[in-house]
Amino acid sequence: MAAERGAVHRSTAELERFLAERADHLLRTAALLTGSRDAGEELLQTAVERLLRRWHRFDGDPEGYLRRTLCNLAIDGSRRAGRICAMPWSGCCGSCRRGSGRYWCCGTGNS
Repeated sequence: MAAERGAVHRSTAELERFLAERADHLLRTAALLTGSRDAGEELLQTAVERLLRRWHRFDGDPEGYLRRTLCNLAIDGSRRAGRICAMPWSGCCGSCRRGSGRYWCCGTGNS
C-alpha cells in the first residue's frame, strides 16, 4: 500500500538538518504549552521520538506534525493532571492545586 502512494524514504541526516533549523522554535512552543522550559524540553523530546519512529516513511510536513503532536501531548498531560479550573482561585472548591501558573481543578467544583 505504501508503495502505491509513493512512500518517501527520508534519511536521518535530513531529520537532523530539520531539527537543527527548527528546534528552537519548537522548544518555545513546547515551553508555552507546558509553562516551563524543562517541561517543554521533555514534551518536545517525546514528540521527536514519535516522529523518529515514522521518519523513514513519513510523507508530510514534519513541523506541522511536531506542532500537532506537541499540542496533543500537552492536552493529554493536562487531562492526566486534572482539569483546568475555570473559577478564580479564591472561588474554587479548595481542593485544587496551583502549578506552572495555572490552576488545576480536582473536578468537584464549588456548588
